[in-house]
Amino acid sequence: NDGSVWCWGKNEYGQLGDGTTTDRSLPTKVPSYGPGREAISVSAGAAHTCVIVSDDTAGCWGYNWWGQLGVGNTVDTSLPKLTEFVDVKHISASWYTTCVVDINNQVFCVGKNAQGQLGQGTTSSNQPNPSPSIPTQTSLTGSLESLGDSTNGQYECVTNDNGDLECWGSNSFGQLGDGTTNNALTPVVISMPSGQKVLEISCGYDSTCAYLDDGNIACWGTNQYGQLGDGTTTDRFLPGLTSAMPQ
Repeated sequence: NDGSVWCWGKNEYGQLGDGTTTDRSLPTKVPSYGPGREAISVSAGAAHTCVIVSDDTAGCWGYNWWGQLGVGNTVDTSLPKLTEFVDVKHISASWYTTCVVDINNQVFCVGKNAQGQLGQGTTSSNQPNPSPSIPTQTSLTGSLESLGDSTNGQYECVTNDNGDLECWGSNSFGQLGDGTTNNALTPVVISMPSGQKVLEISCGYDSTCAYLDDGNIACWGTNQYGQLGDGTTTDRFLPGLTSAMPQ
């Protein structure tokens, strides 16, 4: 509640933000982001970490091979650096990418783009994208409320306050939920089984789940280990309801 951030675990790329690359088995405080700035939200990717700070800017640190820190270069850093993101209200860090929603309800993504996961209509020849200069081409209107950045950093999803959902990027296992396994270089509209609205979205490692306005959960994508919760191990290319939760 004092706006500080504490991190622990693996620190090979400086993702703990303590100025070292030493692994930590106990929580370690991250240095401040500048005078008067406090963290109000934090998102940890596979090897980098990002925060929204109190002046609606964002700070990131750690692994930056693909420019996923959004600081205009591809140099790793073990201390927080202010990004080029401004007016940030949501942030999500994954493996290769970072995405934000700003106060104007635009989505900006930086990092690797081999699968079109930046949502800009191209794959940028798989080059690093360290500057958030081109917005993702989402057609959602209203306030964007829930941003899902996949665990493997290869696809993204976003919802609005109307409960609409769009996803883009890698789709090898149907994880976008559009009924195909074709990658999407720009956002595609995803419909729920009975027209329900999406309240929250969570993107995993090639599988996706949504919490719906009728209290149900819908999942889709890879299901090798039963991660869709439907009683099978069959991949699903369209959203399907999970089995009822035990009482």
